[in-house]
Amino acid sequence: LRIVDGTHGAWEGIAEAYKQTVRAFLVNFFNACLRRESVQELSVDVVNTADELATHFDYRGGSIGNFMLTGARLFFGSLEAAIFWFSNLAGIPRASFVVPVINVNSKVTLGVKLQNGQEIIGQDNISHPQ
Repeated sequence: LRIVDGTHGAWEGIAEAYKQTVRAFLVNFFNACLRRESVQELSVDVVNTADELATHFDYRGGSIGNFMLTGARLFFGSLEAAIFWFSNLAGIPRASFVVPVINVNSKVTLGVKLQNGQEIIGQDNISHPQ
């Protein structure tokens, strides 16, 4: 939770306006997880605190970028608006195209096509190129 409350070292060098916006989207994501868990728990057991609810969603190994993007999508009510915001935050050049692709009937795999024509497939390969 140090990321959400703004005390984590990862915030060093981040402009205050971006920091507050990112934190708000992370809180939005966290609250959505709590609401989802509370609805599920009502049919199973009584949960008394937010801490108890938070233990049901495993944040370990998750991508902070994915949590933030999801929080932005929930806030804006639009994946396209969230991608636009995230593109600005990440400094993606305006001439680039970020295209949301959703197919609810299959697994979604991220990919990127670079200006030189090279294609990189998979989130891990994009985030950590070799």
